[in-house]
Amino acid sequence: MRRLTRNEWVAVSVAIVVVAYFLLGGLIGSFFKPDMTPSQATMEETNQQNQQNAADASSSATEVARQGSQVTVSYVGKLQNGQVFDQSADHGGSFTFTLGVGQVIAGWDKGLMGAKKGDHLTLTIPPAEAYGAVQGHPLQNETLIFDIDVLDVKN
Repeated sequence: MRRLTRNEWVAVSVAIVVVAYFLLGGLIGSFFKPDMTPSQATMEETNQQNQQNAADASSSATEVARQGSQVTVSYVGKLQNGQVFDQSADHGGSFTFTLGVGQVIAGWDKGLMGAKKGDHLTLTIPPAEAYGAVQGHPLQNETLIFDIDVLDVKN
């Protein structure tokens, strides 16, 4: 019986990996990318929709929210069970912040990119994009749902 050369071993090894990948239905690939929870998937879909809104609005006079934009919103924040935990009506009716600089939770910074004046968004924000690991925070490890009306965007 003849011994395989180094190049032949490499070729056989690669062939085995490729066959294993297809036989396992891509299972190997799932080890290299994080699984998305339904909340994260919803957030990804919202971000994609907002980016599409930004592309659609590029030819109009409407300003599109981007990093550094001053965004004014009204909002209602709820837990998954529907309980309202905060709303802008309790704080003067609207809230203005600079987008993308950490003045708000990460879920807002990401979810409002591409929004424009007049948009209504519902953001489902997983704990990791909200207050997830903040020890002692009343909303620690909660998935948050925000109904947001974009009142103004200034770039």
